[in-house]
Amino acid sequence: MGVCLAYEFTKMAEDNTEQQENDQETMVQIVTSVPRPIWKESKEIAKKDGLRFAEFIRICVILGLNAYAEGNNKRLVNQGLREKQGKQEKNR
Repeated sequence: MGVCLAYEFTKMAEDNTEQQENDQETMVQIVTSVPRPIWKESKEIAKKDGLRFAEFIRICVILGLNAYAEGNNKRLVNQGLREKQGKQEKNR
């Protein structure tokens, strides 16, 4: 799924730059599979929150990508700090 998402979002960005003159939001359909209990729970949450299911899924994808990117950035920063600290210790 990650590879498909990366490809689709890259494609969407390329398409979006060509269509910026129109100021239209570009939507890309992504097909994936989830366990049935998660699907059922998602439908219930969306209904209770007064959201259409498609909108709820879009929110989840955006929040999930944001959480993933944030975690990845933290990991990269920590990795860089450890490397910097290791170099400083070697120079002592």
